Amino acid sequence: MSAMFSRTATARRLLAGFGTGALLLGTIVPAAASPSGEHLADDRGLGARLSDIVAGTYESVAGRLQPSGYAATSLTGEYEGMYARDASIQSLAMLKAGQTDASRSILKYLIDYGTAKNLERAPRHLPAEEYVAAAAVPALSGNPDLPVSSFMGLTDSALLKINGPSNGAALSFTAPTSAVTKVKLGLLAKGTSGTTTVTIRAARDWGATALASATVSNATFYSSADVPSWVTFDFGAGASLTSGQTYYITMQSTAEPSGSIVQWWGNQGGGSGSTRTYNFDSGNWASNPIPGRGAYQLFTAQGAVGGQDQADASRGLFQVQGPAHQAAQSFTLADQTLTSVWIPVSSQSDSGTLRVSVRTDRTQAGTQVAQGTADLSGVGTSKQWIKVPLTLDSGATVSPGTTYSLVVGADVADPAKQVVWHGAGSTIAAVGAGWNYDSVAYGGWHAEDKSLAFAVNSPTAPASVGPRYTTSPATKVTTIGGDQRVTQTFTADQTLTGLDVFLGTTAVDGDVQVTIADSTNRTSQAVIEASELTAEGGWHRLRFSTLGLPTNAATGDGTYRVTLAAPDSAAGSVDVYGVPGSTVSPGISASRIEGSSSTALSGTLALQPLSLVYSGEQMTDQPDGNYMLISAWSTYVEANPGDQQFIADTYPTIKRWADNYWDTSKYVNTSLKLIYDPEFEHSLRSWHIPTYDLITNVFASQALHQLSAIAEDIPGEASAAHNWGERSTWLTEGINENLTAIVDGKKIYAELYWLGPQDSNPSTRPGLNDARDFKVGYSWVNLAPVAANWYATDWEIMENTYDAYLEYGSVEWENTVDSQKDLMLKMDSIEDTWQPRNEIEPQIWRRHAVIGKGLGWEYTLAAKLGRADRLATMNHFLETQTPGDVLGEFYYKQGPSDVGNQEQSSWWLIGILNAFPRSVTGQTPVISGEARAGQVLSVQPGTWTDGTELTYEWFADGATVAGATAATFTPTANEVGKRITVAVTGTKPGYEPATLISDPTATVLAAKVDPEPPATPVITAGKLTITGSATVGKLLVVNPGTWSPSATRLTYQWLANGAAVEGATSTTLSVPASVVGKRISVRVTGTYPRATQVTATSASTAATSKGKLVHKKVKITGKTKAGKKLRAKLAAWGPAPVKLTYRWYAGAKRIKGATKKTLKVKKAHRGKKITVKVTGSKAGYVTKTVTSKAKRIRR
Repeated sequence: MSAMFSRTATARRLLAGFGTGALLLGTIVPAAASPSGEHLADDRGLGARLSDIVAGTYESVAGRLQPSGYAATSLTGEYEGMYARDASIQSLAMLKAGQTDASRSILKYLIDYGTAKNLERAPRHLPAEEYVAAAAVPALSGNPDLPVSSFMGLTDSALLKINGPSNGAALSFTAPTSAVTKVKLGLLAKGTSGTTTVTIRAARDWGATALASATVSNATFYSSADVPSWVTFDFGAGASLTSGQTYYITMQSTAEPSGSIVQWWGNQGGGSGSTRTYNFDSGNWASNPIPGRGAYQLFTAQGAVGGQDQADASRGLFQVQGPAHQAAQSFTLADQTLTSVWIPVSSQSDSGTLRVSVRTDRTQAGTQVAQGTADLSGVGTSKQWIKVPLTLDSGATVSPGTTYSLVVGADVADPAKQVVWHGAGSTIAAVGAGWNYDSVAYGGWHAEDKSLAFAVNSPTAPASVGPRYTTSPATKVTTIGGDQRVTQTFTADQTLTGLDVFLGTTAVDGDVQVTIADSTNRTSQAVIEASELTAEGGWHRLRFSTLGLPTNAATGDGTYRVTLAAPDSAAGSVDVYGVPGSTVSPGISASRIEGSSSTALSGTLALQPLSLVYSGEQMTDQPDGNYMLISAWSTYVEANPGDQQFIADTYPTIKRWADNYWDTSKYVNTSLKLIYDPEFEHSLRSWHIPTYDLITNVFASQALHQLSAIAEDIPGEASAAHNWGERSTWLTEGINENLTAIVDGKKIYAELYWLGPQDSNPSTRPGLNDARDFKVGYSWVNLAPVAANWYATDWEIMENTYDAYLEYGSVEWENTVDSQKDLMLKMDSIEDTWQPRNEIEPQIWRRHAVIGKGLGWEYTLAAKLGRADRLATMNHFLETQTPGDVLGEFYYKQGPSDVGNQEQSSWWLIGILNAFPRSVTGQTPVISGEARAGQVLSVQPGTWTDGTELTYEWFADGATVAGATAATFTPTANEVGKRITVAVTGTKPGYEPATLISDPTATVLAAKVDPEPPATPVITAGKLTITGSATVGKLLVVNPGTWSPSATRLTYQWLANGAAVEGATSTTLSVPASVVGKRISVRVTGTYPRATQVTATSASTAATSKGKLVHKKVKITGKTKAGKKLRAKLAAWGPAPVKLTYRWYAGAKRIKGATKKTLKVKKAHRGKKITVKVTGSKAGYVTKTVTSKAKRIRR
């Protein structure tokens, strides 16, 4: 992302590494984040320091990806949520790194969201993923007197005047599954006359039908002291709404009498997510929500679950150490007293005290009713739940049903060492939003769309994220394992993106595989690691790609099917919990399947389907981001043309978005032949500016070019393909005619036309033909053709652009490591000024900054042009200016900002992988067999890089033989007199492909003439021989021998213990894991005109053995001192994918909890020898464990 634009930058200042990994709810296994067992930096010729930056940056980018496809833009708190443009670039980076599934899941998340909301164009920003229960088995319990959603900032400040007819307000919310019965609003009436009416409507429009309505006299909440109060609006039987849909609570008082106004109170900031506050002023609704949020509480017939605890502690949220930091979380007491509270924290400080104050008003220490402290010693940087005993203050009393605030702080010797309170990545309805106190960033308290984790009066720390139910699900209803599995159908009235299930085990070897399908048989899958299952059972939360979208379900009926299996575990080893009996809920049925037999289950599995909250997206008009997403989608489809399900599910929305900006009255200038971007994000002082810019137009040209080629192969889309192709060509002409300039006598690509200051009101924005200021450059915008991989790039112009940028848009950087000065391209060369970013932060040398994506684009360009000197300069700059192992968003003289920023890191990874590619390697293939018409030739491909997939192409005298793409080839009369060669191409995700060509055969001889064949031909089978090793992963090749007649047509079927191996019908067999222990043979069938078919079966091999995993030694890298991080470094295991697990040891003793690739060295490790054991496992292969050499930790 470019500079610091109008994205609301939060300033939590979380330390990189606190709550920044793929921290998932419950027991979820994240999607693969890196190629199995290998570092992305391996085999690229990079130095050790740059390799660490590549590996660290990749882990930062890949590690944030959630199973749903959600990926946060920032891990430091600099930006909230997920920006569609930035995520699109991460999709490209994942594809470049060989992570096809990761690339796909990001695109699916973005496009599925747009499909569910029927968005006209790609959104600019999506809020943090938030889930609501779409159904529950058994039924959820709840307290109708607890709000299901709330914001408790009642006394912060007056937000909006709501006296009609000119004024009013509205609050958006996502409908729960239960009927809305009442709402409480934080209101102040400054007079006693008049009334206030609150309604629920499906649209923010006074003319929309009121689905529920309530009116209250203003006299009931009048305050002569100007103190607001909670005002209840009771809807009686309640409003039955469609769960998951967005609705509005609209409010308006009667006309203002004698200056007595009615105000809605709340907080001036923090508005985000699905609950947003809207102002009605001067008779018109504002198009966008206000930055703040109004105080409210929403109640349903079922009520909220809990209120006294919040168990989701998957994210590191707010700092609490020192006088500058605190945090607070509201809760509703269910008991008669306060005895203790569990708080999940992580700490950089080795010692200190955690302080908890329970108050009725978080801002007032004088409202404290109880307090307690706990020792921070031994907590460490990994999250731990700490029990804090609570003591009631003298004379204080507490009562159930009352809302209190937990206010948490920490006393440490060094306030720079962070203590972080953990919680959920979204607001949990039962407890509401958390509060962050930061005296530096905010000057005080600041509301957040996240709930902090805690457990009041609990004997143990929370161990799950599951919901509470009217009936306990802790009854075992069946077991699974081996070929046993269980399936359950249920109904839900909305799309699904998550699932809670209740499982347990006493002994299990393999993971639990969970598959969920909608009524059109679209499926998503997730895995629960065996190590996460416990004997007593517990809830496990799964998230996955969206199912049940409207475009996916022309005949869909809201029915879903979930299947649980544990094929790698013993039969009966996994316990499945639920509710006994068959009358739990209508429309639900469960079955237990063992082998091929199915039996109805007398009971119902405990589960809670979850739906993503489709609300709170930001739809800023930005065509550049729209076309970047379309280009990323097209690039994925080009690389994966066989993923027809993905194409079918996403193409209709992509098509709509591609056409949205082709409006000549709003976006397309027919004179310039360019697209107008009314909100282009740039480094210029105005941040969002109206432009005709190189980025927008190059990406639009490229995306439409790619989309046109793809649409040509989609039935019925020929017209769209033609139109997109013409538009791409037309934009190309506009770019070449109007976004180029002459500098020093040479043509370069220019930056943009600027149409003047930005106005947030679309009706007063500059028009398409208004006066414009031409900017030649120089900034990252000038490198747009490189970024887009633009098909129409003129590389002479591009090289001229590069030279001009280096001449007029660069600055020398010094460093404290050596005396070398690095000439670097500036983020923006138009304004070289010092500016404060805001009133709080110090001034930064903004225009001399180096931007991460600019580095990535220059890496690609320098490599393309052979500028080795520039590659070396950039390498040195990063090695000396990057304090950690993760790329910064911007490099300022004061240091890098927003470390691990999604957009900048992704662009840079693409660039570094382009500049320093790695290729698969192999051996020259060898052809065996007689070069004669009718005789089979076979190719022996030799050894290739582990995990390489091979394809074949045969040639006769250098000309391709049509259709000859197998590992064997039988010459015909057409090849007589010619010499045969074969090209073997190796491909592997994340690697450049390689093609090797065999030596030619002798000249092909004519077929042998059969001596006087009988009137009715008789087929004589040849002697079948199998060569190769009957080992999983190895290649078996059949030589059919000589058949008579020589032109007999042969077909093949490989067998395992006499049964056909599915899909194995060629002359070769890559031995699959499914045939371990079985003997392999091949059946060859010969056919010839007028002859009787003949079948021959080869001798069987020995029983198939498990394959051997290929690996190299594991090495420990890093500094051997307390406080530093050690990393297990190892080359690729193969064949990919291989599941790797880690176990660290201090001497002969396991280090508790040390099961990741890295180990944070603690003081307790001093003087000890540290080793790491890496275990590789893969179905059909022998599990292998390797142990590193020991490293002694310095004392």
